[in-house]
Amino acid sequence: MTTAEMLTRIRTFLDEASASFWSDTEIYSALADGQNEVISICLNFYRAKKEVNSRTELPQVLTALHTHVADTNLTGIVTAPADYLFLLGGYYSDDTPTQSPKAFTVKDYGLNYFHDYYNTYLAPTANDPIAIVANTSGGVLSIYFIPAPTGGDTAQYAFEYLKKPTAIASGVNPTLSVFAHNAIVTYAFAQLLLKDDRMQEAQAQYQIFINMVQNFIQV
Repeated sequence: MTTAEMLTRIRTFLDEASASFWSDTEIYSALADGQNEVISICLNFYRAKKEVNSRTELPQVLTALHTHVADTNLTGIVTAPADYLFLLGGYYSDDTPTQSPKAFTVKDYGLNYFHDYYNTYLAPTANDPIAIVANTSGGVLSIYFIPAPTGGDTAQYAFEYLKKPTAIASGVNPTLSVFAHNAIVTYAFAQLLLKDDRMQEAQAQYQIFINMVQNFIQV
């Protein structure tokens, strides 16, 4: 569906053919929230499953957000792209062109990271690099590749990530594929009902939304 078609469909549900109680802006905002909620639920599902099975495939509904970056630098610290949402994986070399890039492991920055970093057998190496997403001291979201290049070496990296969606608005169609459009509309409808204090109807529509999302993340 286009955004215009989504707007018409919701107005049909609301029995309001043209803007009166609900403005177009309010409906577009609810649709944008619906798209974000689909992504949030699916991404949390994917992360949880991937912790159990590293070969877990990305849910089909999220593939529209998939993109990649490849470049070189001297520090091993790369500012995250402006549209960055989630790091999927990729390759890294701390010495280009002497060493071919190796697949890196994405690690969370925390106690487990320090445990591994100072363990002789688990510490990252040129053949087994890691990547950590964290803020710099200046608050800039960055990707840290370890080990960092030394002695003037140049790092080479390529990584895949999920990008943030473009917010649904007038003339701006959903970033997610048609696969998710009905769920987005259902969430937006539930949100508008909730704002109108129609609690039971809103709850019923939200449950329909959850059922939709559960159906297509388990495909």
